[in-house]
Amino acid sequence: MNNKLSLHQFIIQYSKQLTKQGISNGKNEIIWYLECLQICNNKNLYLNDIVLTPQLRLAIEDFGKQRLKGVPFQYIIKKGTFYGRDFFINSYTLIPRPETEALINCLKNKYFNKALEIGTGSGIISLTLLKEKIIQTAVATDISNSILAVAKKNALNMNLSNITFTLHDFLHENITGKYDLIISNPPYISVKEYNQLSYSIKNYEPRIALTDNNDGLDFYIRFANILRNILNPNGLFVCELGSAKTITAVTTIFKNKNYNIQILKD
Repeated sequence: MNNKLSLHQFIIQYSKQLTKQGISNGKNEIIWYLECLQICNNKNLYLNDIVLTPQLRLAIEDFGKQRLKGVPFQYIIKKGTFYGRDFFINSYTLIPRPETEALINCLKNKYFNKALEIGTGSGIISLTLLKEKIIQTAVATDISNSILAVAKKNALNMNLSNITFTLHDFLHENITGKYDLIISNPPYISVKEYNQLSYSIKNYEPRIALTDNNDGLDFYIRFANILRNILNPNGLFVCELGSAKTITAVTTIFKNKNYNIQILKD
C-alpha cells in the first residue's frame, strides 16, 4: 500500500480485508476505535486531511488482528454502552446487552430506597438505576475483587457515591440486612447451552458470569430459598431469565415457594 494514502483511504482499503473475513462492520469499528484513541473524529477523517503514518497503520493492523482472532470490539476499546451511557468493561465483565435494559424499563416510574444487586459485573444495572433516580442507595455484590474493581471505576467515572460494593459468594454465603429492591442478571446458561455459544463469547467473555456450571437454575433456587429473609415487606425482586425452557423451570421454582411472579418479555 502507498504511504501517501490518507488515513481515510487506508481505512477503506483495510476494512475490505476485514469484510472478506466476516467482519461486516469493519470500517465503522476502525473509526470508532481511532475515536476512542482520540486520533480522529468523523469530521476531519472524511476531509482526508490526516496523513497515514506508520504508527497509525500499525494501530489499525493491530486492531484488525484482534478482531480476526474473535476478540469482541467492546473489549478492544474497553467500553460498552448500556441505557445510553458508556461503561468501562474488561475481560472480567460481560459486554452489556440491550436485552438487559428491560430490567431498567420495568422499574421506570418506581422508587426504592435501598437496593441490592447480586452479580453486579461492571455495575451497569445498579449505576443506571441510581442515575435514573429509581433507587436512592445500592449495595452491589460480586464474587471477585477483579470484577468489583471494574464496577468501582464506573461509579467513580459517574461521580456516584451512594453505592457500596461488596465481595460476596451468593451461592454459599449469607446476606445480612433487608432491601426494598433486589435485582440480578445471574449466570443462567446451562453447561449444555454454554457449549453451543459462539467462539467469541466462550473464549473472551467470563464464563463465571454466563453459567453456573450446572443446569442454569442454581441462582434462582438460591433466591427462592432466601428472598423472604432479605426482602422487605412489599419489596420487589427482579431478575433476567434465559430461554423459554429456563422460564418454565424458574416459574415452577418460585411458584413452589408461593411467590407472586410476573414474566415480562424483553
